[in-house]
Amino acid sequence: MLKFSDNHIPPIVFERKELFEIFGTLSQGYKRFHKEILRAKDKQIQVIILVNGTLTQLLQGSPFSKRSPDSIIKQIFTLMIKYNIWTAFMVSREEMAEFIYQYGLAYARQREKNKVKELNK
Repeated sequence: MLKFSDNHIPPIVFERKELFEIFGTLSQGYKRFHKEILRAKDKQIQVIILVNGTLTQLLQGSPFSKRSPDSIIKQIFTLMIKYNIWTAFMVSREEMAEFIYQYGLAYARQREKNKVKELNK
């Protein structure tokens, strides 16, 4: 989660996953993960899954999973549509960190604009 200097915590959760972890999370770990999704939805928290790997790499599958890459991809996109779970594929942990940083900056800019609008009412 993000936390700003004024202790504001935006309603956003970043779930970072390695390629092999996304297979596990959406297979054996799905019951637990689905509960997390529903809790986040109830609390109006945006969930963003950051996968350390490309969509092309995911299509190659995982040697540790019996699930097909196609079924995992369908599940990812279904979660995006059904629960508004954003998923982004990254080429490195550094890129994940930059994504979170840039997201935080954009959130802060929008938050400041909203504060100004409220003051001008």
